[in-house]
Amino acid sequence: MDGQPVVRRLLRRVIPGTRTVPAVYNTEAHLGVAYPLYYGPLFFKIAGFFSSLWNPHGALRLVLALVFVLQFVYVRRALRRVGAAEVLASGVACVWVWST
Repeated sequence: MDGQPVVRRLLRRVIPGTRTVPAVYNTEAHLGVAYPLYYGPLFFKIAGFFSSLWNPHGALRLVLALVFVLQFVYVRRALRRVGAAEVLASGVACVWVWST
């Protein structure tokens, strides 16, 4: 390798032709390489912000607690919209969060 990061080299080949980032990054040569996918970049920014205010351990706990609360709220809301009772929606949401 010539020292350039793999993603940067790939994007230099793909972006100039189509002006977009590829929808799928599919290659066997890079299996097991940790890239921040999906919400990774957003997570790092939020965690970094909270880490600058408090210590890193507290920031991680806060971000994970927020993720669990949001997950509970959205699962419960989805079940209530399809007609589930409050007790059933809250119970399933609790089990859902507990299983993750």
